[in-house]
Amino acid sequence: MTAEERQAVIEDGELEAVHRGPDRRATAPNHATTFTTFLLEAELDGNKLEDDHVAGTMVLLMIAGIDTTWSAIGASLWHLAQHPDDRRRLAAEPALMGHPPWRSSCARTRR
Repeated sequence: MTAEERQAVIEDGELEAVHRGPDRRATAPNHATTFTTFLLEAELDGNKLEDDHVAGTMVLLMIAGIDTTWSAIGASLWHLAQHPDDRRRLAAEPALMGHPPWRSSCARTRR
């Protein structure tokens, strides 16, 4: 990730709270309900975490989530390619996949 890409990630969404200035901890979005807010309020040996540490942790978690997601998708596709019976059964019975995990959280967000 280039420095420009990292800066864009930091300035987007919740990570912008890290760069709001001295009052950033009081004005973090969804106060006390996000992991970002938790990190902004966390103390280590009586000192708040450095802004770069908070931003770096958030970027690391985002990248880890992306890596986990593409690995799971790849493993699923590989399995289905190697097991045609499973692929046919899944095509015939799509309910076996269940509901996407994001469906309920998207519905709550729209309310």
